[in-house]
Amino acid sequence: MRISSEWTFHSEDVAAGFDAHVREQLPWYSLMTSAIVHFGRHYIPISGGRIYDLGASTGNIGRALADVIAARMAEFIPIDNSREMASYYDGPGRIRVENIEDFSFNPFDFAVLFLCLMFVRPRKRPQLMARLMQSLRIGGAIIIVDKICPH
Repeated sequence: MRISSEWTFHSEDVAAGFDAHVREQLPWYSLMTSAIVHFGRHYIPISGGRIYDLGASTGNIGRALADVIAARMAEFIPIDNSREMASYYDGPGRIRVENIEDFSFNPFDFAVLFLCLMFVRPRKRPQLMARLMQSLRIGGAIIIVDKICPH
């Protein structure tokens, strides 16, 4: 993958090589994906739940949860703010190209922010988390896998 000195998700090169790149650079990527599936089996309702994949990129989480989503007839809502990444989306649901900082969440049972929160502007993180908590149904879960920098 050719990585520009101005690395961005809004790059065709980054989007095209993203899946191979993250697995090469983050040896724990597949392990954490499996952990999210494990949590999903416990928190996605047996029938008719709603799931958000925030920062869905090419669909890693959706593909990993596909059997659970189908078996439980859950609504899966992938969101990413990069049209370039969304053009490579290959998972369940129809990806929405929107900014999660401004998104209006409907009540949900399970949300995943997998290597996503670090790209939310620090001043917007508390508001985003507050809105997610307000929309989280009783018994649900928000899973965050990330590296957060304080500034």
